[in-house]
Amino acid sequence: MSCKALQTTVCLGMLLIACNVMAQSPNCQIPRVSGAMDRNGAVTTMNVVNNGQPCGVDLYGGSRGSHPATRGVITNPPKHGHAEFVGPHIQYTPASGYVGADEFSGKAWAQNDNMVPKLLKLQIKVTVSALQ
Repeated sequence: MSCKALQTTVCLGMLLIACNVMAQSPNCQIPRVSGAMDRNGAVTTMNVVNNGQPCGVDLYGGSRGSHPATRGVITNPPKHGHAEFVGPHIQYTPASGYVGADEFSGKAWAQNDNMVPKLLKLQIKVTVSALQ
């Protein structure tokens, strides 16, 4: 599946995650992942070019991008950047000049296609590279 332009689409059970519209370029890569609604949540990777722009994922509880997450929180902040929930997405911006590994976790709430509230948990392992 693909969304607009260079956007990557990822399905998590009934949850759809797509690269944040602000980061729909090769500077922000997030592969397919599943399990955000599982008890322990999902683990995914994020490859970010440190160009001062955020990289993120849009969170949806329904199929085909319906029912966006309306609230969320960062449960384990990154050590080398800043992560935040800005509905409906969780976004990460690396610290200025930082190159290397980072990691953070978050959770969000969205309704599924049956309008039942669902908790979505996501752990993101980040690799930050230098701007070329």
